[in-house]
Amino acid sequence: MQYPWPGNVRQLQHEMERAAVVCEAGGTINVNHLSRDIQKGSDLDRGRQIPKGSLRRVVEQIEREMIADALAATHGNILKSAEVLGLTRKG
Repeated sequence: MQYPWPGNVRQLQHEMERAAVVCEAGGTINVNHLSRDIQKGSDLDRGRQIPKGSLRRVVEQIEREMIADALAATHGNILKSAEVLGLTRKG
């Protein structure tokens, strides 16, 4: 999620094919199966802080951030954003 994917879908497809080959048969692909460049871009601790406040407020904040990220990644396409997030278009 932290990697900018400059090669877009084609780069993602190649990376997933590579990870499937590197991963042992029947195993689960994880960050260790990805190329070094992507591993560097996937530092989960970089800039990530746990928000303060009530659980409801924190969840709402995270939801807003995820929706904004999905809209940015899909260039404002609501239907594709909802699909990426596992939602229907109406919620």
